[in-house]
Amino acid sequence: MDTQFNISDLPVLPEIITLLFNELSKEEPDTDKIISLIEKDPGFTIRLLKLANSAFYSPPEEITTVRKAVLFLGFNAIFAMLISIGLKKFMDIDLPYTDDKNNFWLHSLASAVICREILQYNTNAEIFKELEPDEGYIGSLLHDIGKVFLYGKYKDKYKEYVERLGECKNYIECRELELEIFGITGAMVGEAIAKTWKLPSTISKALSMDQGYKELEKIVEEIKDCISKEKIIIFIVSIADFYSHKLGFNMFKGEVFDESKENIIERISKEYNFNIKFLIDKESDIKEKILDFNNLLNSV
Repeated sequence: MDTQFNISDLPVLPEIITLLFNELSKEEPDTDKIISLIEKDPGFTIRLLKLANSAFYSPPEEITTVRKAVLFLGFNAIFAMLISIGLKKFMDIDLPYTDDKNNFWLHSLASAVICREILQYNTNAEIFKELEPDEGYIGSLLHDIGKVFLYGKYKDKYKEYVERLGECKNYIECRELELEIFGITGAMVGEAIAKTWKLPSTISKALSMDQGYKELEKIVEEIKDCISKEKIIIFIVSIADFYSHKLGFNMFKGEVFDESKENIIERISKEYNFNIKFLIDKESDIKEKILDFNNLLNSV
């Protein structure tokens, strides 16, 4: 199918976020410049302080200035926060065959929070040693952004896509279905968005690997051959995506969700010595954290 796709179609971020992205993307971001940019925007300053003082980040004492917020949170957390604020409105759309118009957003946010929890819980795991929790958060938050774009641009075609999802036996077939209906995949769009927004190259590369992040067995074999940050992000995002579904944060009915993947994840967690069972043990707490953070983002 011949589908027209232009860079100009991609979502545009608010100017304050774009300016901060540009500075944070540098090898050595200028802390004073970041603080100055935030302080010039009263609305964003209020958002930052509110988020920094939330239970999600749990500061040891109240944070009352932008400088304290930036120094406490660090650049990766600021980056993650910017993306959360930037994506919230873009992903808050009404979807076909869903009970809640926030399903896309909540699934992505749940995946991001779960990913961050896994990385924070397993700080000593060798396989995750090069990955910061907020990097995993960003990768998970963005992992389905291409699907959101495809729905927003091709609503009529997306209805057909949702109706035919049940035909797919695996994620490779889902990718082929996207190509058949839209002429492009969500991952291709995700990569374009990541480059347009000048996100870290590891995130951009990870988003470009089509639905490979869904095929855990495949990515584990690739990791054994050659470990890279991109592959580790794909690996952890795949796990977070699975548990987001398991905890009930689905995007729409008919979506492919292979519960047998849990056995694969448990086997891999033992092989690479990281804990994943805590997600089920703390299921109610994690659900509450996801919903609380979503409410917080709604309020800012």
